[in-house]
Amino acid sequence: MAAPSWPALAALAASVERRMQHPVAPEAGLALLYQAGGFENACQELQRTGAGRAPAADARALQALALRLSDFAVALTQHLPAAAPPFGFLPMYICAAGCSVYAGLLWLLYHDMLTLREADWVQLLAATALVLQHAPPQLGQLARRLRRSAAGSDEHISCRSGAHVMVQITSTALHLLLNLLEAHNAGRPCPLPPRAAGVLRSAHLWPPQLLAWAGAAAQATLAGMQAPGTDWRRPHPFLGAALRALFATGVVPGLRDLLEGQPEQQQPLVALAAHALTLPEAEQAELAANREASGTARDLAQMLAADCLAAARRRHQQAEAAAATHAQPPGLLEAVASLAGRPRLWDLRGQTEQAGLLVACLELLMALSADPLLATEEAGRAATVPPRLLLALGSPGGLPLLCRLGAEVAAAAPQGGAPRRQRGGRPPAAAAARADFGQQCWAPGSDVVGEWGTTLHRVVVVVGQLIKRDAWPEWLPAEACAAAWRCAEAALRLLPLLPGQPDKLAVAAGDWRTAGQLVAARGDPAAALAATPAERQIDALMLATGTFYMAEQMLRPRPGPAAVDPAAAAGAALGALSTVCRAACAMAGAIDAQHTPSGQEHMAFHVAAVPVHHRLLDAAMQQCHNAHRAELAALMPDAAAARAACNRRLECCLLLYLSGLAALLRLQVPVEDDEGFQLRFTLLPDLLQEPGLAQLWRGLLGPAGAHAVGGHAAWVLADAAALAIQCASKQEAESEDALQAVMGPLRMLGMLCTLEPDLTVRLARHAVLLRTLGNAAGSLGAVALRFERAAAARGRAVAMAAMALSNTLYRPDGPQASVWRFINQLAPHLPLPAARCAALQRQLAIMPCPAWQPQLAAARALAIAAQDMPDMPAADGLPQPNPEAGLALAQRRAHALGMRRGCANPLCANLSGACEAGSAGRRCSGCRAVHFCSDACSRADWAQHKLFCKAAQRGEAGER
Repeated sequence: MAAPSWPALAALAASVERRMQHPVAPEAGLALLYQAGGFENACQELQRTGAGRAPAADARALQALALRLSDFAVALTQHLPAAAPPFGFLPMYICAAGCSVYAGLLWLLYHDMLTLREADWVQLLAATALVLQHAPPQLGQLARRLRRSAAGSDEHISCRSGAHVMVQITSTALHLLLNLLEAHNAGRPCPLPPRAAGVLRSAHLWPPQLLAWAGAAAQATLAGMQAPGTDWRRPHPFLGAALRALFATGVVPGLRDLLEGQPEQQQPLVALAAHALTLPEAEQAELAANREASGTARDLAQMLAADCLAAARRRHQQAEAAAATHAQPPGLLEAVASLAGRPRLWDLRGQTEQAGLLVACLELLMALSADPLLATEEAGRAATVPPRLLLALGSPGGLPLLCRLGAEVAAAAPQGGAPRRQRGGRPPAAAAARADFGQQCWAPGSDVVGEWGTTLHRVVVVVGQLIKRDAWPEWLPAEACAAAWRCAEAALRLLPLLPGQPDKLAVAAGDWRTAGQLVAARGDPAAALAATPAERQIDALMLATGTFYMAEQMLRPRPGPAAVDPAAAAGAALGALSTVCRAACAMAGAIDAQHTPSGQEHMAFHVAAVPVHHRLLDAAMQQCHNAHRAELAALMPDAAAARAACNRRLECCLLLYLSGLAALLRLQVPVEDDEGFQLRFTLLPDLLQEPGLAQLWRGLLGPAGAHAVGGHAAWVLADAAALAIQCASKQEAESEDALQAVMGPLRMLGMLCTLEPDLTVRLARHAVLLRTLGNAAGSLGAVALRFERAAAARGRAVAMAAMALSNTLYRPDGPQASVWRFINQLAPHLPLPAARCAALQRQLAIMPCPAWQPQLAAARALAIAAQDMPDMPAADGLPQPNPEAGLALAQRRAHALGMRRGCANPLCANLSGACEAGSAGRRCSGCRAVHFCSDACSRADWAQHKLFCKAAQRGEAGER
């Protein structure tokens, strides 16, 4: 084939013009189509070769063809209705030929290779819109005949070929028209004159006509792709681009509003996109590696995620759920999550098409997840979160993928208006060979930033719905639980990434607001959560995940008896707890760093989040314990190695939990959360009695455990008990439940003293605990006094209530007796002068007693004595640890924390990376048994790790 040239194209245009003078002649229809197709291909090829603007002589032939199109459109309108059989495919041939000629001319005009006067532009666009009106009936007829005809017959082959040609040509013409209109609306350089753009918008691109074309093109394409023996494997690229422009953008005003009210018109569009995205494994891999196919899939996914298709999306998902069987392929939700999680797609994220497909899949995944939640809310009824939704959100292509992409966006975000330099000092442009998603976002002229903001807005919707969701199932299969924990982990890891996300209001200055700055600017978290949609609600997402309500909600499901893989569930629970611990340590560090005048504006937000961190830490540990029990129950009696690994994982969980708890308690932030404390002091006694933790507890509570978890474990637990008792005492409640709130902490303290008798002496030096116990005893006495006086003043009914309360208070196992019993247990060991200690013991010895006056006096005396006591550190008074016991604890600690592949420092606050498994860190060069994420964490944990590390290097540390 000869290389294209302007003279050859001009000659071809003159030939096409002559044939268009008699468009409905039977013998001319097919010849016109072939010649028009050749003209369109020649126009595209000439543009690809880099030819400049058409010479004057050749341009005149092309301009004459453009003028001929007006007469052709009028003739087509007059004669097409009469062009019925026996002409057969003649109407389709003529209509397709006209669209093909228009597409070729628009291609030249769009690339500024041909010029027209404004009046000629108006005539050309009017004729184009007129011809496009005839396409939907032709496409609809082809789709119907294709479905009715026998596979392999001449009619079937002709219909399939005709539908393919018709869709391709009309899509190309419409795609170019929409591109011209979009460029003109955005103020970009565009050859479209203002008057022509006005005519195009107001008179010819009517929403009903475009909606009819989109539905017909989708039906014809789907029929061709589903036909037996077809080689039509995916929609034409220009069809995907045109559908995306129509329904995922606002290029044509009123079109999306029109479609939103017509669910039946939405159905063919949803069916086409679902069929194109629900692919077998091999085709998914091929699509991920093919740039053109990835671009088409991106366009269809963005179109399908549009709000105007929500009704048909819901109907499609309901039909999938109703017809689901084990033998059927996965549904659309699962297919999109699987496609987004393709390793090949991740490897190619530096390419525009693949980067766009990743974002589109995430946006669609969030839309598919929000649809059933929003539908049930709109209907006024609660619905159980389906396991398949959690499995999709927790899959590698769900929220974990969002974290990975978010990390790259934050790392590449401009600083002070300039792109952030990569490692080694090279700017992103110099690292093109290894470009990542973040660099794609910030590349000049890239539209990925805007799409990324839309995706985050979708995430906000799903997060908000999951936070409100109360009807979680009582139990879920292990796979769904593991997915929920991965979602919680991802939500936590998004927190440090989101302050670096693109904000349309700050892109020019490169100024990124943190969540604390946003709260300070708007007054309080509630006002900040009311961020306007114009800002994409990115800051609202920061706060929604930053306060951890979503993560807490997702940590609630517990594995039931139908758990398939308890080991996987236990591993996922450990990953979630590890991230929760990192988040707690990170927040504690942030609050410590902000105890300066310049940081006071951030304090309100962080301090308000502390109670939620407490609850989240307990919930994560509870799930780890439940998963441990389920895993042990599934093991065979002779599986000693598996049982040891299971116990070692639980030891790792306990070390992380106590470290996170120590970090939160060091902040000394008051917490009032009865429900949370009830969970904590139900959990801790269970952990103290867990057989698999017995040896670790002995080491932690002994002299060798002085700093194993960022403080002595006994001191950490005593601080936790003091915080809970303080909360119960402040309430001064008059209900039996409130009075019983002090029982859990006291029971846990009693168990500690039973496990390690020497703790009684050391807890007697805990001034905060003693003050809290004295205040609690005084509060209980005050409750008794108040009821006694009320009974005397108000008569028999109140007297009966006072008697019932008194029975609760003073029974042998009641709160009053428990408090005084524990106080008397500590009294002989108080660090006071001997005479004062003896006098205080005599005053406390008569407690508990029914009279309220001695109670208040004794409580006041204890509080005064505790006030005079110094706050002694946890290690004060500890005997020198036994070397063998110290090495045994160091070895147990190292092997347990070795289960956490990310970092063996339990106080690690590094939340970079998509998940716990994705932050493997570097192996310790000494013992080779544990990993550290950084040199800073290695140095921070060296005081605890060195005993084991040096022993391992000498060959003295045994294997467990």
